[in-house]
Amino acid sequence: MARKGTHLTEEHKAQIRAKLKGRPLSAETRAKMSAARRGRYTRDEVRYRGAHDRAREHMAGSCGHCGADDRRLTVSLRHDTPVENLRVETTGCNARKPYSCDPADYITLCYSCHKLHDIREAPWLADVA
Repeated sequence: MARKGTHLTEEHKAQIRAKLKGRPLSAETRAKMSAARRGRYTRDEVRYRGAHDRAREHMAGSCGHCGADDRRLTVSLRHDTPVENLRVETTGCNARKPYSCDPADYITLCYSCHKLHDIREAPWLADVA
């Protein structure tokens, strides 16, 4: 019977860790633990970083502008994304940055094209900001 409200001793915690070490985990369990450890999305409501992580999982294998596949690839929000799909981060270092929860609203770009893509004026920035 579990003793609610009692704390385990360090020795007991070490024994539990030793027993569990090396046990096989299902792929589903490993994926959940990995996502939780990185603070990623676990449901449909995601924030700026989680939306980009989700888009990276659906990323194409080459740049959407120049076609290069040998460079480091990133994802960027498409400039033609409908305003109704956009959300705006309200806190932290990504405050006031628009994002979309739909991976289809992102384009795969190499680093060079990503910089050029971000420099061009995004028509939806005026509507969101």
